[in-house]
Amino acid sequence: LQTLKRLASTIISSFDRDAAGEAATKRSLDLAAGFEFERKVAILPKGLKDPAEAVLKDPAVWQAAVAGAKPIVQFFLETALARHDSTLASGKRAIAESVLPEIKLLASEVEKDHWIQTLSREIGVAGETLWRELKKARPAHPAGAAPAPGGIRPHEGSKSDTASRRAQLESLLLGTL
Repeated sequence: LQTLKRLASTIISSFDRDAAGEAATKRSLDLAAGFEFERKVAILPKGLKDPAEAVLKDPAVWQAAVAGAKPIVQFFLETALARHDSTLASGKRAIAESVLPEIKLLASEVEKDHWIQTLSREIGVAGETLWRELKKARPAHPAGAAPAPGGIRPHEGSKSDTASRRAQLESLLLGTL
């Protein structure tokens, strides 16, 4: 990610259209947040399983998906709104819990304010309330803060632990590319 940051300021990610693909998208883009990338998600049209299938079927479909990539917060907001009823208190809480950790990772206070206002409008909760919840929200795992398997953080273990963690991150990044 450090090397990529020298070459680009935006990362666009796309994975399979299933829960595992969504989780992989979240993990990879949360790591990129630690390097202050602009993070976006390319969403494949229905009927296409993954980016490789999209490219094989019609490269123009893939190009359109990348061109229309959505900011990560928008992606998770839309996903949460589709899964939960925003008219119920429990739905509002679930939506906020899905989106606030992504907002917390944003480096720009202006962007945070934009997304808090957007979330406020979408679920009908006062912006001040969401700002208080944002302060309490646990951020997703940005680069360097995510626990490695077994709970060891990259800087806590031996050099081999760090090398192993680095190999895992490189593998994840390669898969992302």
